[in-house]
Amino acid sequence: VQLHCKYGEPWKRALLELQTVKRGSFEWRNDHLWSRNPAAYSYLRVVKTHDLPFQECELLQAVYDKTQYAHLLRASPRLLADAVVHFPLNLAEVTLGANPNGKVTLRSYLEEETEPSRMMVTEMCLSEDEFQAFDIKQEIQVTFCLKEFRGFLSFAESSNLSLDIHFDIPGRPAIFTVEDPVLELQLVLATLSESESHLP
Repeated sequence: VQLHCKYGEPWKRALLELQTVKRGSFEWRNDHLWSRNPAAYSYLRVVKTHDLPFQECELLQAVYDKTQYAHLLRASPRLLADAVVHFPLNLAEVTLGANPNGKVTLRSYLEEETEPSRMMVTEMCLSEDEFQAFDIKQEIQVTFCLKEFRGFLSFAESSNLSLDIHFDIPGRPAIFTVEDPVLELQLVLATLSESESHLP
């Protein structure tokens, strides 16, 4: 049985207790899962019963069409992994900038309240000839989460396939894809809108 459901505090407490239980039983009644199990301290002969209500919910899917995006970069995941390795691990966001002249930059994102003189700014510059595909219509900068991007890069690197980056104006998601006939990986990351973005 495959269920898509959300659970709250009662589930979390009960599941924590189940980690210490050697045996127990479950019963399904009227959209509730009843758990009956002996507690960890069996010499006290304590029996706990949990009523775990659940609520069915729909599986959410992001709605996007990467063919509608104006800009495309295609590169080896290794190239981008080598570029982001220079950014601090505690950096939350990075700004990807590109222009039609063939320059691509990855730069530390600074929030407006951050004093630039008190923070190290890292910037990596790449040129058009390092990319397998370079389709940039106008100068553009998008800011997205670095942590998820790093994770995707490490996974994509193991596939030995090219990584496509589809992006558009700030505020629209950036789409990172790796695909071949049997495998398709997609990462959709939110980007900061222009009003939220700030570069020193």
